[in-house]
Amino acid sequence: TEADWPVVKEQLVERYGALARHAEQTGTLIGMEPHIGAALHLPEQAIWLIEQIASPALRVHLDISHFNIRGLDMEETIAKLAPYAAHTHVKDERGQAPDHEFLIPGEGEMDYLRYLQALTRANYHGHVATEISLMVQRRNDYDPFAAADQSYTVLSRAFAEAGLTRGR
Repeated sequence: TEADWPVVKEQLVERYGALARHAEQTGTLIGMEPHIGAALHLPEQAIWLIEQIASPALRVHLDISHFNIRGLDMEETIAKLAPYAAHTHVKDERGQAPDHEFLIPGEGEMDYLRYLQALTRANYHGHVATEISLMVQRRNDYDPFAAADQSYTVLSRAFAEAGLTRGR
């Protein structure tokens, strides 16, 4: 849980450190994701952990939704974490934790244009992928193809509005 951070942070240094050393030897990359409800849940904690381990193989997987539902400023969060980010994905959200829900892009409050503009200002050049959360996948009427189509449409519109080209 989030309250466990002071108790487990040194254990996370040890375990992520071992993973990072192994990743260096195998030419791979470890992306940790700060997550609502987990001990590692804040941008500052992720940065602290990366600085403690000091390995080019340990990066952040930037999922902005876990910070949005906390009420953290999107631009500040992205500016802090983008230099450490290996990858990012998006989903939509509504509400503030603990009374929040994760949604399909286009169903909630996420401002994708603002998000892409913040990534651009932070000089992030990696991938932006879509995540469909288990909250959505558990719906009785969940259709993965419709979710993919909707996600593509929403993100394509945001990329166009931001004046950004997409790689393949």
